[in-house]
Amino acid sequence: MELQKLVDSFEGITCIISVEKKSDGSCGEIRIKAGNAAFIKNIETPYPGAPKIVFVPDSPYMTFLPKDLNFEDMCYRSAILKQPRHTYVHPERYPLWFNIYTMPLASDDDSVGYCTYTMEFTQEADMDMMSNRSKETASDVLKTCLKLRASSDFKKNVNDVVQDVRGICGAQGCGLMLVDTDERKYEIAAECFSHDSTLHSIKEFLNSAVDYEMLVETWKKCVAGSDCIIVKNDSEMEYLKTIAKQWYDQLVHSGVRSIVLFPLNYNDTLLGFLWAANFDTNSSVRIKETLELTTFFLAADISNHHLLGRLEKMSTMDMLTGVFNRNAMNDRITQLAQGEKGLPDTIGIVYADLNGLKNMNDTHGHNAGDAMLRSMADILRRTFSGCSVYRAGGDEFVILAENIGRDEFARRVDELARLGENGEDISFAVGSIYCDRRSQDIQAAIRSADEMMYANKQQYYELHPERRHRTFAQQ
Repeated sequence: MELQKLVDSFEGITCIISVEKKSDGSCGEIRIKAGNAAFIKNIETPYPGAPKIVFVPDSPYMTFLPKDLNFEDMCYRSAILKQPRHTYVHPERYPLWFNIYTMPLASDDDSVGYCTYTMEFTQEADMDMMSNRSKETASDVLKTCLKLRASSDFKKNVNDVVQDVRGICGAQGCGLMLVDTDERKYEIAAECFSHDSTLHSIKEFLNSAVDYEMLVETWKKCVAGSDCIIVKNDSEMEYLKTIAKQWYDQLVHSGVRSIVLFPLNYNDTLLGFLWAANFDTNSSVRIKETLELTTFFLAADISNHHLLGRLEKMSTMDMLTGVFNRNAMNDRITQLAQGEKGLPDTIGIVYADLNGLKNMNDTHGHNAGDAMLRSMADILRRTFSGCSVYRAGGDEFVILAENIGRDEFARRVDELARLGENGEDISFAVGSIYCDRRSQDIQAAIRSADEMMYANKQQYYELHPERRHRTFAQQ
């Protein structure tokens, strides 16, 4: 077979790949036998920042690419099993979407198979290509999308999707982990098992003091810039052992014989991982095709959930001090006033007002005044840890200490008053009241605390008239 002449007849970026078939029928060495001019140009002129490569025909594929089990599986199926293959993927290692086709070629050697490998790529996803899936896959993905919108309970929706993914994969276990790359934290959002599962929960693994670096970075390393990793058999498990032995050992200990792991990326941000263990390896092609699209929509929904969470936080938090804002305070006071179910039996109310803010702003600038406000908020949070702190406006703060004992409340108020008397660094006036919600008007209680704070503030300025800067009545 004149491989170079054959590959030169292709217009698009194309190479011809050989795959060794081992005596046990498994995949052996994979080599790039020949490439057309477009392929060679693509190899020798890679994306910015990539190392310079010179294409040499009949080279092992890892001369040009990192080891990739998905690539190997696709080539094996096409060259050895004689299956035409197509995939549309966005490998994490490239800022591109790849549309890839492989076609089997005839071979006169039973131990070696050949296939063509043709690709095109774009920077943006092609929705028509993404939706070009089998009827079965489209149905499974549609169910996922519907369940993601089934209710306003995000965790329930995610749990239902994970249950469905386990069924699609025919897996004993399935789970979803969310990742916060900024805070370097993770959490298990959902995990489910079949009735006959012998797998251990991943939470047992996490309880063994597994840190972010070990878990998340290990999984990223295993995916190796591809769109997923699929481990189907003992030889691929052995490969996993060479790159992530600690995780491999844990998988073996947990009874895992096969695993599929998909990173959840959205706008180049890692949001989490979806995995299925001891899955139906005979359906690995359909599973990959289904989860490629499922994880795309799942990542988009997680990103949207995070965005709504940030917007909600912005609507209820004071951005300067990090405590709740007046809107959040008014909402909570309304709930208390209306006597809704699940509200506290007792509540302590603290009104605190920063002394000397106007003088600080005028003398040293607003940055100095903002620093005073942040310092005061930190003091309030520390002294009343576990309680809700609100910035009511300007230099005024309110603390709602729900279901706290009277003696403990009094102790904290005394501590706060002591800290507030430090006139050299930061000073604030304090007023407080403790009441039984069912026997006291919450609005009246807040007014009482405000009046006590006002009297305390007036006393402060009588002792320190130089810090008034303007009459107290103007404050």
